[in-house]
Amino acid sequence: MNKILTIFLILIFFLRQILILNANNDTYINTTNIIYDEDKNIVELAENSKININNTNILVDRGIIDYENDLIEVYGNFYLYQELNILSGKNLVGNSSLSNFNAIEVSYLYNNDLKIDSDKTIRDQGIVYFYNNFLTPCELEGYFNCPTWSLRIDETKYEIDKDKFTHYDTFLQIADYKVWYLPYFSHFGAKAPRQKGFLTPTLEFNLNGDTSLITPYYIPLNESSDIIFKPKIIFDSN
Repeated sequence: MNKILTIFLILIFFLRQILILNANNDTYINTTNIIYDEDKNIVELAENSKININNTNILVDRGIIDYENDLIEVYGNFYLYQELNILSGKNLVGNSSLSNFNAIEVSYLYNNDLKIDSDKTIRDQGIVYFYNNFLTPCELEGYFNCPTWSLRIDETKYEIDKDKFTHYDTFLQIADYKVWYLPYFSHFGAKAPRQKGFLTPTLEFNLNGDTSLITPYYIPLNESSDIIFKPKIIFDSN
């Protein structure tokens, strides 16, 4: 009888903790080992813990969630995914809803077709900043299928609601060679409403040795028609 009562009290204790954790910001935690400090309202997470915050899922090495100070901190690697967008990196620090955070050594895969590798990333409400980054179009087919060229960018500003990317101080880079410079350009993502702007550039390698850069520019005319200009810049082999 005492054994049954003890088990019952333990189940009540863990059930109470689960209710407390789910009562904060709709946070769900799946982990093999968890430590909860009820006095400080801090959750300590073990390796490979999975966290769901609203519609965002995050896998972490180790970390804490401090509800008293509205803080989430990841020690080491993390892997965050939301629909087709994947953000991975190290040492994430932010608020418990992840509307504000910063991280280092970040790799961001947008909508399965655009990849950004950044030294540092900061999210401030509806804007994400990438610093000292490389951008290239990619497709995820069980592996990253990316071209050999990339855009080397000092700063990228991504406005989530507008689905708009703005890039500052950009070099077109092939292997280790910088071949073209843009002080500023912007483009929209796949989920943005129809707006004019640059689309993803492409490279052409010709048999005569010349290389061409195509920078399409999109102009919507109305709900059912649009125009795409495709200027081509040719780099002579000499």
